[in-house]
This record gives sequence, structure tokens and C-alpha cells, in this order.
Amino acid sequence: MENLKNITKNTKGRVNKTTRKLLGNWNINLVYRRIEDKCSFRGTKLVFVNPEYTSQMCSQCREIHKESRNGEIYKCIKCGTVLDADVNGAINILNRFKNEEFTVPHNTKIQNLIDSV
Repeated sequence: MENLKNITKNTKGRVNKTTRKLLGNWNINLVYRRIEDKCSFRGTKLVFVNPEYTSQMCSQCREIHKESRNGEIYKCIKCGTVLDADVNGAINILNRFKNEEFTVPHNTKIQNLIDSV
């Protein structure tokens, strides 16, 4: 899972003030706690993956090019792979999980998020 704590700050300049305000009205810590509870109940591991460049990296050749992403379409300028941009990003996040490229252990991250409220 991607850390969405500062989602309204990351959208400044890209979305309008009204949308940012709507995004700011949700309780992210509650969302994280509920997801953590569901994972614990089902015996599933919850980890946070660094999302940096996942939308700009090709899920096939692993090359990073900002120009490869054009709106909702991802077309790698090196190998020619064409995918939905969100699917490409999700594959990259999954690959980072498989390679154990986590940001921090999930229990530490959840506790820090809960403590910061």
C-alpha cells in the first residue's frame, strides 16, 4: 500500500482547491486502521511500498522516463510497452513488494500514523 497521508499537499497545483478540500475531509488514520484490522483478520501482510516513480517506470524493462506517461496511457519510449498508466503503476508497486522494497515495516508505519493524530 502507498502512504497517502499527505495526499492534499501532493496535489497542490494539479487539482483545484475544492477537490483538495474534499480530500482533506477524510480520516486517513481511520482508513489505515481499518485496512490493518482487515489484514490481521484474514492473516494478510500489510506493507507500505515507496511509490516514487512507479507511474513513470516501465513495468517490463524498468526504465524511467517521464515522457512515457501521457495521461491515462503509458507507452514506454524504450521498449514500446503500452498499458493503462494505473495498471503499469500497480504492477510496479507489486514488483517492489515482491522484491521487498518496503518503506518501513508495516506495524511501525501504522503506529506512527496513529500516534501523529
